Amino acid sequence: MASVRCPAWFVVAAALTALPACNVARFFCAPPPSPPPAPATVSTESRALAPGQRIPKAEVVVVAPSAPSPPMEPAIAPPPPAPAKSGDPMPNPLLEPTIRGPRPDTPLVAALRAHLDNQFATAVGHLKGFERPNQELLLLLLPILDAARHTDLTGRDPRAASLLIKQLESAQEVAAKSAPLEITQAEFVHRVVQYGVFDPLPAGHRFLPGGVGVLYAEIDRVPVLPATQTNGEHRFVTRLDGTIQLRDANGRTVELYDPEKNRMVPELPFARADFTRSPVRDFFLKVEFPIPEKPGRYSLTLEIRDPTAQTERRARKVVEFQVGP
Repeated sequence: MASVRCPAWFVVAAALTALPACNVARFFCAPPPSPPPAPATVSTESRALAPGQRIPKAEVVVVAPSAPSPPMEPAIAPPPPAPAKSGDPMPNPLLEPTIRGPRPDTPLVAALRAHLDNQFATAVGHLKGFERPNQELLLLLLPILDAARHTDLTGRDPRAASLLIKQLESAQEVAAKSAPLEITQAEFVHRVVQYGVFDPLPAGHRFLPGGVGVLYAEIDRVPVLPATQTNGEHRFVTRLDGTIQLRDANGRTVELYDPEKNRMVPELPFARADFTRSPVRDFFLKVEFPIPEKPGRYSLTLEIRDPTAQTERRARKVVEFQVGP
């Protein structure tokens, strides 16, 4: 049997005919470029697809990560309201007054108002709640406040200013009764004439052994009280009691001779009572004391007290001196 020689293309065509259609396309067609990898999607719907139908791609939006937000601070809760006491009515903000009225006057303000309205008895009644010394002082200060608003202090009315000064001095005397005594100045002197007029000893002065020394001292806020003498005259009296004490350089007490007791004592007492026609404001003491026989350094302690005061009023001053040839 004679062989039939077929063309080459016929053989190839026949071979391709026997292949499936998908393989034929792959044989002639170059494979399409692979697309870039798509972002992962999440299928939210599952359904059957018809032959040849492509699966729709879900769009994915990529959001850039934002900076972490700072943690929120916890809100500060207001303190719980105080528990109401048993029997107290519950507060109602609707019934609370929005505007409070003026506060009532204190007794002092009420007394001043009454004094300015010339209701002096009413003013005294408002001050009954104070202690008696305070009442006395306030009754002196109320006229001073009233006069101070009218007094001309520019110098055109000196008489009015003088009256105001007298009122202030009266109030000062009342307050001085409770203030402590004070020794404002103390020094050794040759001679004393009056308050503020004296001859002081020079610095470093040495007393002669066995002699007599003189101490000058100014006293502030001394007690001045009204007094009636035996002849019926109305005067003022200033009373002070005191003691003098000497100590040597080692702190040992030096005994002094007391002429009234006719013996040696560790402290030499003295008493002072001055009668004057006017209240004394500038008061001084002239104290004489014996000088020790032994040379050396000493200290003198002057202590005074008010014998008329209900409460203790004292003052104390220490002054050093030397004894030598």
